[in-house]
Formats: sequence, C-alpha cells, structure tokens
Amino acid sequence: MTIQDHMRMPTALHGHTFHRCIGSVLAAVKRRSAIARTMRAFHRLPDSALHDIGVYRLEIDGVAAFKQINDPI
Repeated sequence: MTIQDHMRMPTALHGHTFHRCIGSVLAAVKRRSAIARTMRAFHRLPDSALHDIGVYRLEIDGVAAFKQINDPI
C-alpha cells in the first residue's frame, strides 16, 4: 500500500491499517528475538548435553553463521 492509497482511505481506517502494520512488525521482532534467545541458550550448553539431545556444536555454529550471512544486522 502506498502513502497515496493510505490517504485515500476513510479516516476511520487509518488507525486500523497502522496498527495492523505495527502488529506484524512486532510479531516479526518477537520471532527473531525468540530465535536469538534459543541460539544463545544452545551455545551455553556443554557439548555432552547437546550430544544427549542429538545436536552437535558444529550444527549450531553453522546455523548461526548462515543466519549472519543471510540476515546481517
């Protein structure tokens, strides 16, 4: 939606569209934050604990590196 489209909308809908946009942005931020917390939690675990659940340190490091390359901040 362009700014011109937004301005053509009835005034009552302006706030609704704005809140819907902000809601989707906040959902994306929360999702990224949850992924980052999970990755940090995995990094804190000892190798033996990771091995017990079937995850290897190289897999975690590889995912973190891949995300950093594809999604730079």
